[in-house]
Amino acid sequence: MLKKVTLTLIAISCISYGQNMIYGEALGPGILGSINYERMLGEKLSLRVGYGGITVTDEYDESITVSAIPIGANYLMGNNHKLEIGGGVNILNFTSSIDLLGLELDAGLTTFYGGVGYRYQKDTGGLIFRLNGYFLMLGEAGGVPTGGLSLGYAF
Repeated sequence: MLKKVTLTLIAISCISYGQNMIYGEALGPGILGSINYERMLGEKLSLRVGYGGITVTDEYDESITVSAIPIGANYLMGNNHKLEIGGGVNILNFTSSIDLLGLELDAGLTTFYGGVGYRYQKDTGGLIFRLNGYFLMLGEAGGVPTGGLSLGYAF
C-alpha cells in the first residue's frame, strides 16, 4: 500500500509543474514533529509527504520507537497569506501496543487526519510559515486534536 501511494505521488510530482517546499513542523500529524516535502500542483493544490518520530517507554521500561509518515493534500485560498484546508493518512510504525497521546494504540496503525490553518507563502518562493489545527483520527482508540507550527523554504 505504501509503495503504491509513494509511486503515485512521485508520478504526479514529475508530470506537473509547481513550487517545491521543505519545512519542519512541530507537533502536527508527525506526532511531536516532522520534516516534510511538499509540491504545489498549480496555484491552489499541494501534495505532502513527511517523516517524524519519537521514542516512548512502555510499562516494562522498554524504549519503543514510533515512526510517523504523514501523506496528504492541501487546498489553499488566498495570495501570500493563505487559508489552508487539508487532510490525509498518517502511517504509524511501531512494534508493540503503546500509550501515546493518552490513547492505547495497537502496533502498525494507519490513521487519518484533517486540518485547517494559516499559511504565509509567496508565489516566487522563499520563506514559508504555517500555523495549523489538526484532528488525528486514531481508529478505535478515538481521536485527538493537535496543532502544528511550520517553518521552511519554497523553491
